[in-house]
Amino acid sequence: MENVSPTPQAISGITDTKNIRVLLMANGQQIHAPLDGLLKPFTDRIAVLEARLNAAGIPEATHG
Repeated sequence: MENVSPTPQAISGITDTKNIRVLLMANGQQIHAPLDGLLKPFTDRIAVLEARLNAAGIPEATHG
């Protein structure tokens, strides 16, 4: 039987992004946080900006 690690060796091996956790150091202490939780404020802001661009008539292909 092949010895398979329960932890994927590459991030591309993770199908559910909610399973990605990030290790942060703050004041000499380790903190684990979900990656999607850390990125949510940024993705929410991008969605707001895209909506504003669309409302202004700027095609999505030009958003960059």
